[in-house]
Order: sequence, then C-alpha cells, then structure tokens
Amino acid sequence: MSTNRPTCSDQWNSPKRHKSWKKLGVEVEVLGEKEMKKKLKMAALLGVSQGSVRPPRLAIMRWNGGKKGTAPVALVGKGVVFDTGGISIKPAAGMEDMKGDMGGAAAVIGAMHAIAARKAKANVIGVIGLVENMPDGNAQRPGDIVTAMSGTTIEILNTDAEGRLVLADALWYTQKEYKPAIMIDLATLTGAVLVALGNLNAGLFSNNDELADKLLAAAKASGEPLWRLPLSKDYDKLIDTPNADVKNTGGRWAGSITAAQFLQRFANDVPWAHLDVAGTAFGAPKDDICQSWASGYGVRLLSQLVADHYEKLISPYKAKKTRRCGGFFSGSFYRVFQQVLYVWQAVAGSTRNPIPSVAPATATTSAKKHNDTCKHSQIPSQSRFGKTAHQLEIK
Repeated sequence: MSTNRPTCSDQWNSPKRHKSWKKLGVEVEVLGEKEMKKKLKMAALLGVSQGSVRPPRLAIMRWNGGKKGTAPVALVGKGVVFDTGGISIKPAAGMEDMKGDMGGAAAVIGAMHAIAARKAKANVIGVIGLVENMPDGNAQRPGDIVTAMSGTTIEILNTDAEGRLVLADALWYTQKEYKPAIMIDLATLTGAVLVALGNLNAGLFSNNDELADKLLAAAKASGEPLWRLPLSKDYDKLIDTPNADVKNTGGRWAGSITAAQFLQRFANDVPWAHLDVAGTAFGAPKDDICQSWASGYGVRLLSQLVADHYEKLISPYKAKKTRRCGGFFSGSFYRVFQQVLYVWQAVAGSTRNPIPSVAPATATTSAKKHNDTCKHSQIPSQSRFGKTAHQLEIK
C-alpha cells in the first residue's frame, strides 16, 4: 500500500542516514519485524504496530568512546511516530500533535549525536523502538493478551497505553544484550504527568537513589528540570490482573506512577530511571533556548549526566557566554537542537506540516542573563491539546 510519507524503515535504512552516523563514529544496527518476531519474540512492541502499514523497527546506536569492556550507559527511547490511540482511539481535537509521541526517541538520538560529536570518553548505547499506533482490522484489541520478550504476559485493557508496551521489550532487550551500568528511558508516556507537573518539569522515577540523585544534579546543571515521583510495590495492586502477569493500565489514579511501576518490571536488576517527558518534549512554552514546537528536552540533560559521571571530561555546558547565547550553553549546542528537530521530522515523517527549525539568531536577540535562560512561562488552564490533560492522555 502506498503512503504519503516516509516509513520508519525508509528513514533508518537510508544510506545517507547511516553515512552521517558512521562519520560521527557511531555504529548503527536496525532490527526489522522478522527479527523481532522470530528471534526476539517482542510481541509487546509488535502488537502496537500491527494495525499500521508502516513496519516497526528497533534501532540501536553504539558509541564506544570509553575503555574497552566498560559497561555502557544505556539510553532507551519511546518512538511512537504517530499515535491515534489504536482501537481505543483518542479524541480528534489535538491528535495532530501525536506526531510528537516519539519525543523520547528523539532525545536519545540527539544525546547520542551530542556525545559522539564531542568524542566523549564513555561507552553509550542508544536504543529506540519505532512504531505507529493505528486502528484497522488487524489492530490490537482491548482484551488481548501478549507475551513480552521477557516472558511476562500482559493484558491489554487500553490500546492507547501503548508506549509502555514498546518500552517493555526495548528495555528488556537492552539490559539482556548489553549489560549496562545504568539504563535510562525517556517517553512521552502519560497525560497524568501533565496534571502533576505541567510543562515545567519532567517526571523522574527510579529504582536507584544514587542514579536519581545524579539525574537531579544534571537536570539542575543543564537547565532541564526534573521532579522525582514515588515508586512503591503498593501501586502494583493497581496493575494486577487475574488474566495475566500484569495489565497495561491501572486506570486514572496515579497514572504516571503505575506506568513507571509497569516499566520497572522490565529493567530487571539494572539501576534504572524513567523520565516521563510528556509535558516537556513538545508543545512546551517557548523560551530563550528553544523557539520551536519540538523542545529537544532531554538532550542537554543526558549529555550532562554522561559528562559529569561517566567520562573524564570537563562538562560541555560550562562554556563562556557568547553572542549566540547569553547563558551557559555554547553556541555549538544549537546545532544539536537542529539535529534533534531534523530527526523528529524525518522519523515522524511530517511533510505536510513541518516543524520549524530552531533559529539561533531569533532566539538570542532577546537572550537574558544566565539566571533567566531556562525559565518558562506559566502553563495555561487548558492544555496544548485543547482539552485538560486528563481528557487526552499520552500513553
């Protein structure tokens, strides 16, 4: 069937794309549907994509800048390139923004580019699950039970709670294949995090206090704020089901927490953190750093974390003020933003309404002093979707 925009396969298998990463020194591997189904048995991820004519992909980026044999830092991103909600379809109002439901994957791509471009002395793995969630006669149905790569059975109650299914297999694959020192996932996962934190902070969940503290410090240093939210076995009761090991949604209450509790099961024993970036990755208020619909949230944060704790280099964000930037970001970082937004457009394939690129000149004419660089305006009473956040959840 013909489509009017590029597929995940087109974008990631293009010689030009591979050449650009090879030039940076990043090894790229792309797994197709056949490999994920027969060899890896990723039924959780594949179930999300089965209603779409565009095939799913799992893309792996490897930067080996550190000592050989050192356990890598693993970054995992949700890449739902368009999310209708599937059979549990979303309201029509604001659905056009769901081209941004791959903001977590875009952040991982941008971070990998930033880390490789500065030749960071660290081993870093980036893994992104790329799918499109569409309704058709072959789409996943509420009531289906799927078996994830880990062997965990999952009851599907809501096909719009699809991001956690993609991450379940991506996380398990990453920890099993690469034995990382730490693992961090980013996802535009829940509307509930918008209710809790608005557009100002991303939600942080972690099974490891040391990792959480490092992320909070990196968030403060990079100007991409985080707020830690709880994890507890008590919340598991909300996602228990007699029909499978777990169900894919716990209902309205504590929606961001139950989503994180779900993901934690697939991190195994690896120090892990989940960043729910639904409020910060796209459609956030413009500021002196970002003048675009796509904020690139997470790129600075992840790069800062690697620089501060996993390589022996001076933090890349302690640059002097320049004409291009009135704050503590070097002018070259705008090029990283450009890369993130390019990938965002390319993978999502939004050709009819392209996302505007960052315009450094425009952004810096009104640049303020360092302390004002990362401030955001207050969120409006209605969300950017035209509805309150709980009416249109991003899952």
